[in-house]
This record gives sequence, C-alpha cells and structure tokens, in this order.
Amino acid sequence: MRKILVIILKWSTALIIFVLIFIFGLVQFSKYKLHSTSPHFPSEYKEMNSLIKDNNRVYSYGKSWANKNEYGLWEVYLEGGAFERGVAYGNLIEGPVQYQEEVFVNSINKIVPSKVYQWFLKNLIYLFHADINNYVSEELKNEILGVSLFFSDEYDFIGKKYMRILAYHAAHDLGHALNNYSLVGCTSFSAWGENTKDGDIIHARNFDFYFGDEFAEEKVILMLKPDSGYALISYSWPGMMGVVSGMNEKGLAVTINASMSEPPTSASLPISILVREVLQFTKNLNEARNYISEKEIFVSESIMISSALDNKTIIIEKTPEKQGVFESNELLICSNHFQSVPFINDSINIRNIKKTDSKYRFNRVADLVNQKETIDVKRAITILRDKQGEAEANIGLGNPHAINQLLAHHGVVFEPSKLNMWVSTPPYQMGDFICYNLDSIFSNGNNTTANFIQIIEKDSFLFHQDYHNFEQWKETKNKITDYLLFNTNKPVFDIEQFIQLNASSYSTYYLLGRYYLKQSKRAEARKMFKISLTKDLPSQSLKNEIKNCLTGIK
Repeated sequence: MRKILVIILKWSTALIIFVLIFIFGLVQFSKYKLHSTSPHFPSEYKEMNSLIKDNNRVYSYGKSWANKNEYGLWEVYLEGGAFERGVAYGNLIEGPVQYQEEVFVNSINKIVPSKVYQWFLKNLIYLFHADINNYVSEELKNEILGVSLFFSDEYDFIGKKYMRILAYHAAHDLGHALNNYSLVGCTSFSAWGENTKDGDIIHARNFDFYFGDEFAEEKVILMLKPDSGYALISYSWPGMMGVVSGMNEKGLAVTINASMSEPPTSASLPISILVREVLQFTKNLNEARNYISEKEIFVSESIMISSALDNKTIIIEKTPEKQGVFESNELLICSNHFQSVPFINDSINIRNIKKTDSKYRFNRVADLVNQKETIDVKRAITILRDKQGEAEANIGLGNPHAINQLLAHHGVVFEPSKLNMWVSTPPYQMGDFICYNLDSIFSNGNNTTANFIQIIEKDSFLFHQDYHNFEQWKETKNKITDYLLFNTNKPVFDIEQFIQLNASSYSTYYLLGRYYLKQSKRAEARKMFKISLTKDLPSQSLKNEIKNCLTGIK
C-alpha cells in the first residue's frame, strides 16, 4: 500500500509540474504573439516639435493643442498621421493620462490585493489578449503606440506600455462581460420627424460606466482631424483613443450600450475601437452597417447610429455570434437588452429582460418621450436627468431603475444635421450642457481653442438639500461597501441619519442588512432586509439574494 501511495504521489507531482510547464509555455507563447504583432516605432521618428504652454492653460504641440476649459474638461485637438497624433496626445496631456492609469491600477489593487492573484491575473491578461492585434486597424495601433511613449514607467511590471493601453481599451467590454456587473447600465434614445420640433434627429445618451469617482475626475473632449478618413469628436477620459460617444464631420453619431454576455474566452476587437473606426471611415448608415458586419467583437453590444445624410437612426445589435438591426418609425429607445428579430427568442436576452433593470429603464424613457411635448435638446436633457421611477414613483436616489442613476460618467446629446454635440459638465449629467459645433472646430483647428457655442444650465436639483443628502449618503455607502467587500475598518456612522439621507432607496436597507449580518446581529439584519424588500428593487436576482439572506438568518 505504501508503495502504491508513493507511486501515486510521484505521478501526481509529475503531472502538476507538467501542467505548470505547459501553462508557463502557453503564457510565453501568448506574449510572443502579442509582441510580434504589435506595431514598431517608425524608423524616421524624431520628436521634432516641442511642447509649448501659454499663460492661459493652453498647450500646443505642432498643429495639435490642448486646453482645460472653465468646467475642468480637457479639450484636445489632434491633427496629422496616426503615430504623430498619438505622440501629440501624450505630450499634451501626459499628466492626466498617467493619473488615469494610476486610478485604474489602484482600483484593481483594491479589488485584487493578493500579489499571487495579481500575478495570475497579469498572465491571464496575456492569454486573453494574445490575438487582439489581429483585429485592430493599423491606424489605431500606430496612434496608440504614439500615446504609449508617455505612459508611466511605474507600471511596466504589468506589461509593456502599448500592451497596457490596448488592454485598458478592452476594460469597458470586460467590465460588463465578466460580471454583467452593474459597471455599465447606459440609456439612450433618438427621435426625429414628427417627434422633434424641427424634424431633425435628436440623439441622447447617458454613459453610466462607473469605476469609482476618481476615474471620472478627468474628462476629455477629443477632436480628431486625421490625414485619412473623416474628422470626429468624442467624449471620454484621458488615454482613451476609442469612442463610446462621438460624431464625425458627416453627421454620423454613434453611442454604445452594453448587453448581457457570456464570459469571453479571448479578446478580439474592443467595442470602443470599433466605434472609433466607424466614425473615422464611414459616413452613412449603409457604410456603417457594412463595416460593423465585417468585424468580430467579444461581448454583446447595442450600437445606436444616427445619420444626418439619412436623417434616420438605427440600432445594430451585435454579439460574438450574430448580428441584428432594429429600426423603428422616428423613435428609438435603447437600454441594455436587444430588440431585433434575431434575438427575440435568444435565451440570454430573455433572461436579461426578465432579471435586470434594463426593461424598466426602457419603459421609463418611453413614458417620457411619448408625452405630448415634442423633443428638442432641452427636453432631451431633461429626460437624461430624470431620477423618478415609472409613473413618477419615488424609488430613492441612485436606483438602477432610474434613467439618471447619479453615477454617469457623462451625458451627451447630438444634433447630427447641425453638427452639434452637447456634453455634460460635472457632476454626472447634472451640470451645464455645453455645445460644440464640428464645423466651427475643424474649420478653425489652429485657433488653439474650441469655444462652445451654447449652454443649457445645470439641473436645479444641485441646489436642493436632497442632492447634498445623497452625496453624504454615498460617501457613507462607499465606506460600508469597502467594509463588506474588502474588510476595511468598520465604518463609524450614525445609522438613523444614514437611513434618513436616502430613506426611499432599497440600497440603504440592503447595505445595512449586510452590515449587521457581518457582525452577526441577526435580528437587526432581518429587519433591514425585510424593509429592503418593500422598496423598489432593480432586479429579480437581487430580490432572490435578499430572500436567501432572510432564509439563512432563520
């Protein structure tokens, strides 16, 4: 018997060693594939230009420039070839680009504090991204390569700078694909014809990608005049060369909304880079549809496209396996589920509609846009800022059922026929909306400024006590969440005051239930969980979770 155990132990050890060697070899091969397909610095590259700063916070580099406007938003104008634009971008806002990576890495360190798990995650990223270069255009690869010159050396232990930027571009996709995880819960709509005051398209969206308050501190209005393709404008964050909300000089506007996905096994084309390519290389709905059809993505996404040339909007619904197109008569609404024929009987989409907050937000938008008042920009912004539930129900602040969940990275409204892009200023989509006109920008690119031409004032809610209560509530909520998820120090706070700050929100009582349960205060936890069930819950899965908690307490 002892000999048999020794033999089993030897073979088990040999098998483990073999598996480890195989995994190591696979990771090294993935690194080789990734690096061998990455672009190389142009042999003729020399940094001929120097960064110039004037006294008005305006930076210039060759024909490109950057300015931080009065709202704290970076306006970045880039002109020239792909690599040249990337170098200019990095030169102009090197500090914000490096800060954004610092915030991102710190967030990952918080979620995955173990060095062993971080090492495992780093190598998993290599495996996941091994073929990503095969899907990205040379144009974008070279632009990203130029930006990579200005990323910090501090994080080179993660990987080479170019590889890191490319991986960060896939973060939006992974953020919802791995968890379907409440990082993304965007809402958009488009109206035209009889639904708008002048018959032209009004295309509006909230971008509810939330990765912490620090991630949203720096924002960039990026204006690109490439030497090939169409000029375009987009709104996102430093280091982001892809597009989540943007429009080109032909009046083609594109926004994206995540949908439920199966966890991906490898990366192909990040959706933000696909949107960027669509804006740069297509001018109307037919060209955009054909371009998207030819590309492979690794998550599920709704791509809302409005065209001034067609005076029409469509939604292209795309997964790694199939694609559908949804059209409607002069009004389209998009949340986080699919509506086209190929997905009507799709099991993942059916589950998404039944168990998440997507359909509720969709219905709320439908209620608001179908009211008698026709849509103009001001009305569209009012809808984006709506915090109520269906039939004006008080569902508490910050509820995922709301169009305005008080966490949006930004809100945007496009007027494609006028080439106007209205962007929100902080906080969320509640600050002033300022309007940029593409004609004005690209006909005066060397002015080193892009003056916004109109303003719609901030939401009056910002002056209300309820807003200040919510911000105070959110600060305490974040401390409780850190305590529950990351075992930080137990927060000290007034429980009754915390309840009163957002008394209508399910989240108040749900968090307190978990807070008490962690301390084995079962009676208090049961009370809080029961109250949370009487509030507006954003999903069936959360309702089931709370019921399971109550069952476990008994």
